[in-house]
Amino acid sequence: MRTLSTIAHLTSDAACAALYTLSIAISFGIVVAAATQRLGPTLLAALAALLLAGAGFGYSIWRTYAPPRRPRARKFHWLPLADPATR
Repeated sequence: MRTLSTIAHLTSDAACAALYTLSIAISFGIVVAAATQRLGPTLLAALAALLLAGAGFGYSIWRTYAPPRRPRARKFHWLPLADPATR
């Protein structure tokens, strides 16, 4: 986190992601409830939708606000890189 603006955007994005995740889970549960007329499959489908949507939105937020990765060191750093022009 670099600035107050970034923290504000992260908070806003997390709240929107939570709202969208819950609405996806509820709507998926309603569709399954209308199709099956049973409570067990409805709760299971709503839980599965909650987990999948939460994981997707969480990954999206993490990729947006995570610090950039450092490049990995080469294993054989003493060997020169292959020049594509010499092949």
